[in-house]
Amino acid sequence: MISILAFSTPDLKESGKVTYAIITYSLLLIIYAASNLPYAALSGVITGDMEERNSISSYRFVAVMVAQFIVQVLMLPLVNIIGEGDKAVGFEKVMTFLAIFGSILLLITFFTTKERVIPKPEQKSSIGQDLKDLFKNKPWVIMLLLTTLVFVTLALKGGMYIYYFENYLSAQSIKGFLDSVGFTNYQSGNVTSYGFGIFNAGGIIFMIVGIMFSKGLADKYGKRDVFGAGLFVSTLFIISFYFFPPDAIKMVFGAQILHGFFYGITIPILWAMIADVADYSEWKNNRRATAIIFSAI
Repeated sequence: MISILAFSTPDLKESGKVTYAIITYSLLLIIYAASNLPYAALSGVITGDMEERNSISSYRFVAVMVAQFIVQVLMLPLVNIIGEGDKAVGFEKVMTFLAIFGSILLLITFFTTKERVIPKPEQKSSIGQDLKDLFKNKPWVIMLLLTTLVFVTLALKGGMYIYYFENYLSAQSIKGFLDSVGFTNYQSGNVTSYGFGIFNAGGIIFMIVGIMFSKGLADKYGKRDVFGAGLFVSTLFIISFYFFPPDAIKMVFGAQILHGFFYGITIPILWAMIADVADYSEWKNNRRATAIIFSAI
């Protein structure tokens, strides 16, 4: 219901619409956090087997990337088609469908999953004790810093790309590249936006491919080493953007694809490692604290 309200446009004055947007979006984020935190923590309690956790996390993030692809590439065309040119109507109808469909999937998850790794019956938990254990847990502190830096990087990268396309790359070179690979379904005035969409789509597709390799590599070489190697190589391809001239469109798209592949390998491993930190915490403190370990990160 909150999702539908957040993407609806009431008949209010401009200031009223802004206030409405702030309130409904803030509520949406709160409800999302309340749902997503226990959902993320499920991987730590569905199974204690590390290889199975790698598998669960890989399946999860393949689905995440497919959803991200749909949102980034197909959402606006769907909004325009369903809203018959009226974006406000289109967003409300599309979000109504997604909210209903998403709620059904969450209910299926609730009724079909089982927590197998549970605290000992005699364990007494308190927020104070949980927090005290957290900051004595060195792997958790490392994962907190690592995850923070990864998400800061994602925010910077996501915010940078559009300006890189609009203000640095040559629109004429983008047009020539798109024509050469058969992507000609664009209007002359929006070649940069169209190229940016293809750029994002390529990165997401190869992230999915990378995720598919993640479990096998992590099982064979270990999560830490595969994560570190994948993140290092993917970072090199991000750095390479700095050195490309404005007309090197093939190199820009190639770097994005390779970055997506190597970064995709790391995505499920990050959350599988957080589940392993919960196991370490139980071994170290003789207390199970999966929920706070995930939610605090």
